[in-house]
Amino acid sequence: MSENAFEAAGIVAEQNVAITMRDGVTLRANLFRPAKSGALPALLLRIPYNKDAAQTYVYAHPAWYARHGYAVLVQDSRGRYASEGEFYPLRQDGEDGFDTIEWCAAQPWCDGKLGMMGISWGGFNGLQIAALQPPALKAVVSLASTDDRYADDVHYMGGAMVIDQLSWSAHMFAINTLPPDPALVGERWSEMWRERLEDQSLWLETWAAHQRRDAYWKHGSVCEDYGVWKEKQMYGKTYFGIERTTVLIAADGTIARIWPRVKVPGHAEEVLEAVKAL
Repeated sequence: MSENAFEAAGIVAEQNVAITMRDGVTLRANLFRPAKSGALPALLLRIPYNKDAAQTYVYAHPAWYARHGYAVLVQDSRGRYASEGEFYPLRQDGEDGFDTIEWCAAQPWCDGKLGMMGISWGGFNGLQIAALQPPALKAVVSLASTDDRYADDVHYMGGAMVIDQLSWSAHMFAINTLPPDPALVGERWSEMWRERLEDQSLWLETWAAHQRRDAYWKHGSVCEDYGVWKEKQMYGKTYFGIERTTVLIAADGTIARIWPRVKVPGHAEEVLEAVKAL
């Protein structure tokens, strides 16, 4: 959408809003909000795939959510596109997400309540940040994502290497080596680019070095935080896997109820009634 189109729709669109993290690194985001509203609930999406293509990762353009009464912040992950720093998968995502939520909640256009949304990376990034319990985060919509990086992503299934990680590793290496925008970072762009190049490695090499479920994969796998990785049996064989479980978390961050070994029929209705009763 053009600037005139945003204005015609009653939307304020701010590009490359600078947000400083706890270690001084600046991350940038695009902000969309209704022009004539006061403090609003906010939605946050964090992706390493370019914030300017956000509609690809939330089904609709962020302006659509803004027209429905939300302030929407779409942020480039650390070291990606307009954001400074070096990008390492999941190393800084939790702290950066926490700091961004704290910053957002303190802005005059936000009422102090935020939700996160996203597909794939944006989805499981929301789950990982929720595990840190930022006070302003009230909900997460996580679609086509994973709570188990080892066995339910693009890496390994049944102990066998998944071919998808070959192409994804090459794709991410190409993006990781892009230079920062001189218009945003100024004369430092060349030095920053050199540092970014020197810090890059082939992710596939790292993934191939961790062919078993070890601490590398457990980090960032929220199934580890809820104790649902369990010994299971099927057709006379014993193995480990995810036990289908629903965990209801109250507003104060405590676990209100757990449904283990979930059966689909009637379950959504039962959970909804439990939520209403809180």
